[in-house]
Amino acid sequence: MSRPPNEVRCFSVIVSGPMQPAIHHPAWYAQLGILDEQSKDSALKGTDFVCTPLFARFTVPRFSVFCETPAWRISFMDPDSFCEAERVVERVFDKALPGGPVSAFALQFEHHLLTAEVNVGECLAAKLSAFPIPISLDGANSASISLSAATKAGRLEMRIEPSVRAANMVFVAHVFSYDARALAISGQFSLSEAVHRFYAADEQTSVSRSARIVAAINQGKG
Repeated sequence: MSRPPNEVRCFSVIVSGPMQPAIHHPAWYAQLGILDEQSKDSALKGTDFVCTPLFARFTVPRFSVFCETPAWRISFMDPDSFCEAERVVERVFDKALPGGPVSAFALQFEHHLLTAEVNVGECLAAKLSAFPIPISLDGANSASISLSAATKAGRLEMRIEPSVRAANMVFVAHVFSYDARALAISGQFSLSEAVHRFYAADEQTSVSRSARIVAAINQGKG
């Protein structure tokens, strides 16, 4: 489905566990067959390239990688890049680091969406002020909403706030978190299989919920 050109939808895979950032160098990703020589050289020349024992970061046209000692993240701006995301986590964690540091993982979906409101911040503040649970926001000209809830398979966190891209846009983030140990079968855990198992349903949930949030913001603007 096509989207307005100024709307943005992206996603990340976040892996929690004791990481070694220093190994997450573009040259290592080239050795694993994830990056070709041109992409590796581009990453090494990037202004954001860092590789230290405490954290590592690099960007190539298709994705960016950020690793700290407690977690690793890969982010894609193209929502249709799921197959590549699955391939990367398989080569890094299932093949290069089998039985490695994965204790939990999360799928994060971020949406910057157009609304019919001139100022989304003011709209969110007004809607929170009208919430049945008394919240005093007199005079507030903006607001953001954060939600967290347990699900059958893990945990969901949501964030709703004005988009940094434009005053008439809303930012909606969904983070679906899972305990890797609970998903292991006979002590074995495949991160790529787990990502594949949950991605489609979580992505669709994030899209449909974001659409309902836009509809709620637009209510009465027909």
